[in-house]
Amino acid sequence: MILVTGAAGFIGSNIVSALNKKGFHNIVICDWVDHNSKKNNLNKLIYENIVSPENLFNYLTKQNRIELVIHMGANSSTIETNFRLIYNVNTRFSRKIWTWCTANNIRLIYASSAATYGNGSKGFTESENEKYTPLNIYGLSKYLFDKYAIKQARKNTCPPQWVGLKFFNVYGPNEYHKGRMQSVVKHALDQYKKFGKVKLFKSYNDKYADGQQTRDFIYVDDCVSMINWFIDNKNI
Repeated sequence: MILVTGAAGFIGSNIVSALNKKGFHNIVICDWVDHNSKKNNLNKLIYENIVSPENLFNYLTKQNRIELVIHMGANSSTIETNFRLIYNVNTRFSRKIWTWCTANNIRLIYASSAATYGNGSKGFTESENEKYTPLNIYGLSKYLFDKYAIKQARKNTCPPQWVGLKFFNVYGPNEYHKGRMQSVVKHALDQYKKFGKVKLFKSYNDKYADGQQTRDFIYVDDCVSMINWFIDNKNI
């Protein structure tokens, strides 16, 4: 059995869809299904059960069939200002999942974020001595959990397989519930459909003319393919 947190959300629902195509139907979904778009994300998926995050660990105490946890659940708002709220969801909850997976010898694949790297001026590598400065509390909450995971792994108090994936600007189907937090690609598409053109951002860096800034994007299916690769390569 596979537990997928955030499974009614954007990346999570695409993961469950891919698992279904691989023949996995024994899936437990952990999420708040509190939005019509999130309900629509689940419509065509096959799974055994839905558990709300606040009830997850009570559920897990009675469940001994979980073999893999894919932890995508998070508060992904980059404009959230309530640190306690985002810390509890993104850092503390993730630590509890790590602890449970470690204690029960369960594999863990989790979503980190490119936001942990701050403005990118220090690069994008996990150098042991590098300290990054995230630009918002969302990035900070993910950064704090990454640091926790690395520290625990060095002490060998970790799941049998653990993988943290730093997603950069993912776009694709099933992100409609995210409102302002939808991808730039989705916002641009909506603008083009409505106005026949896309408004570009003013540049605040002398190196780039207005509208000539660049950034990396990745299609959600490519993220899912990578997760599937790690599922199939459990020794990495």
